[in-house]
Amino acid sequence: MTLVGCGDFKHDELVKLAEKYFSSVPNTYTSEIPVLKPCRYTGSEIRDRDDWLPFAHVAIAIDTCGHNSPDIYPLMLAQTVSFILIFQLI
Repeated sequence: MTLVGCGDFKHDELVKLAEKYFSSVPNTYTSEIPVLKPCRYTGSEIRDRDDWLPFAHVAIAIDTCGHNSPDIYPLMLAQTVSFILIFQLI
């Protein structure tokens, strides 16, 4: 659980409210942790062209490594470079 405060508030007041409303929430997991099967990526494509729209909204998904992989840092660098290139084209 995450409790986030945004705006002009006093930290002590937020802590008091959290203790009041969330102190009864257990902080341990008593059940057995489920074993998740690995996901299988299945590529697909949908094209819906409408030349009357003023913008193009594009989503791209690829199968990549996990966050524990040593390849995550080169992947994040490539992602950042691609965003910079895309936003320069806009």
